[in-house]
Amino acid sequence: MVSSFCVHSFTIQKKSEWPFLADDSVVYDSNYIFHGSGSEIKIFSKDTITFQKNFTLDTKFNIQALISDDQNKRLYAAAGKSGIFIIDYSNINNLNVLAQIEDAPEDPGFLQGEVRDYINAAGIKLKGNYLFVADDAYGFRIFDISTPGSPSYVSGYRQDGLSDKLTTGGYFDIDLFTYNSKDYLCVLDLYYGLKIYDVTDPLEYYNPVSPDDSSDDLSDIYQEDPSLEQTTPEAPENVLQPEIDDPDPVAGKDLRTSFYNSITLANDITAKIIDSTPYIFITDRSAEEEKAAVAKLKFRDTKRDNKQEDEFEFEDPVNIGRCDDLIKANSLNVDNDFVYIADGDNGFAKVDITTPVSTNENGVEIYETVQSYNNDFKNSYSIKYNLDLNEIYLADINKGLSKIDITNPVGSPFTGEFYNFTSIGKSDSTLAAASSGTSSQGFFFFETKDNSEPEFTGKINSGSNPLYVKKFMDTFAGVDTNKLYIFKNTSSSPEIHTSINLETSDLQSFQAYSNYIFAGTNSGIDIYKYENDQVSFIKKFSSGSINSLFVYTDIMFAASGTNVNIFNITVPDEPSKIDMITVQDNVSDIFTDGNTIYITNSKRISVFNFRDLSLTNDINFENDVNSLAADSGFLFAGTKKGIKIYSDADTSSEKHLFDHPTKDSVAKLILSESHVYSADSKGGISISEYDKTAGSDTEPLAPSDSAGSSCFINSLF
Repeated sequence: MVSSFCVHSFTIQKKSEWPFLADDSVVYDSNYIFHGSGSEIKIFSKDTITFQKNFTLDTKFNIQALISDDQNKRLYAAAGKSGIFIIDYSNINNLNVLAQIEDAPEDPGFLQGEVRDYINAAGIKLKGNYLFVADDAYGFRIFDISTPGSPSYVSGYRQDGLSDKLTTGGYFDIDLFTYNSKDYLCVLDLYYGLKIYDVTDPLEYYNPVSPDDSSDDLSDIYQEDPSLEQTTPEAPENVLQPEIDDPDPVAGKDLRTSFYNSITLANDITAKIIDSTPYIFITDRSAEEEKAAVAKLKFRDTKRDNKQEDEFEFEDPVNIGRCDDLIKANSLNVDNDFVYIADGDNGFAKVDITTPVSTNENGVEIYETVQSYNNDFKNSYSIKYNLDLNEIYLADINKGLSKIDITNPVGSPFTGEFYNFTSIGKSDSTLAAASSGTSSQGFFFFETKDNSEPEFTGKINSGSNPLYVKKFMDTFAGVDTNKLYIFKNTSSSPEIHTSINLETSDLQSFQAYSNYIFAGTNSGIDIYKYENDQVSFIKKFSSGSINSLFVYTDIMFAASGTNVNIFNITVPDEPSKIDMITVQDNVSDIFTDGNTIYITNSKRISVFNFRDLSLTNDINFENDVNSLAADSGFLFAGTKKGIKIYSDADTSSEKHLFDHPTKDSVAKLILSESHVYSADSKGGISISEYDKTAGSDTEPLAPSDSAGSSCFINSLF
């Protein structure tokens, strides 16, 4: 989700999150449930939903969709700019990547006339030997996978940005349905709406050119737009280049003129044949409030003139029903009578789509949820309904994977969270995070060269529960409950450079200074030193039970209960106490920028002058503050409800600018180069960009991506 706000002279915009909580990330077969998250496919027993194993793909990008082919024991994973992976799981203990589809014939995208030959796979559907791919910011592609180890490009449709075509400025979703012996592809675009294409014959629109023809003369290849000859590189020898013959959709619903900022921001689509009639179901959410909706669309069949009696054409779908009882509507599944929805904090909702409670002034039937199960769910985002067993498989950041008997959902078994990020660190363009999740225990590493989307570079498994990770010299140091690790960054993936067993296992805090590491424990501070490629324990420095540490230049702040002891660590082996601050409650985090000291204790932040240690302000909160950071007078406070941002926090006239949402409780946040990097506990990690010198506009900026718009809720359905 991307959201932006502008208040006074400060703006902040969420840039990216990891893992991407994909609505099509849960699939199942006769024996297993598969869940795609980040770069991993997590495999669970369908009977007991016990975790079996992780299968890690060689991708820097998030898995956005999964398909399982039970008959052939194959998985298909869409992984953004890493393309599509075709995976053999006939031996569940030895999964094997048969092929990776990373490219296709070059063709200009509509954005600035760019030319690219890579796939940016956002969604996938399978029909027989054909794989349909939603190629973000391009259109859709079709591949022949009859030889799974050697898939071939069949055809595709480039969305070109013309007013009568479907453009793709961001994520979009697809679905397939069969009606009157024909196959139809539904394409839901993030920005512009819905189009339906006849894909019964995937070869209908593109005619491959032979290698001999394409190697000599390109003039016939791009017949629809001769200007493309100037921007398209010469076709490589023996590569089939297609003749472009853009198909017209057989039906569609243009949503551009009805919605806020010309963005529909619809989220998920499912096509379903009910009583021999095709229907389409679409979800959307609002960015401005906890509100979402699901719409039920129906085609009107019209007999073609001069055609046989059994030949029909579609007219554009019309909305015949809607339900507004939802808060997120992240993902939906449909049976004949009900829609099952992964509904964020509501867990999952069950909507009766056959018995309306009323009809609005436009003749649209109004449905309502007949059951809603929150049951401690934190953020449910993907759902699959197994009609044969009357079971629901639900992915949620709090409970992980749940298996729910729809006839008796009380006490449904669940796996435990997929991730639980407790700490985060940044060194140059590398980001590291520690996760103690049930099926993801370890240290995760990412590249963030453009300070936006993190590219996953590797994971180091941990033998015990990971606790902290910090920037250390030009790399990272991390600790779990048993060991201290010094990691080594390489060009391909992270490695453990050296490690040592912890002297004391009850770690509560962790800081680095020069080539020294300070570990706060129940009995004091353990000091470690890295030298000659080895790390060694130096001594225990007793100063009571240490619940928080922070190092600024050569000053260390060590919290013991309500007291914050201040040490000079110019000689790291021999810290010398120089002063102490006392606050009202036990300290959970400390931060200073050299001018102001911020200390969070329970639901309060106490603010002190750095020079004379005088108390300048107390800020009270409804929720516990877990982490602090500040930049030029702007204070960032990580809570279980997201990040609260203040200006003038060092005075009693502080201003609460706004709350910046995160997917879960903020365990740790850090600031670097006008970016906030946040470990959001079970929600993963998030990156937001802020500007301290923006204008003075007090209105929210236009939402983008899945942030949504309440205006869409009121006008689409």
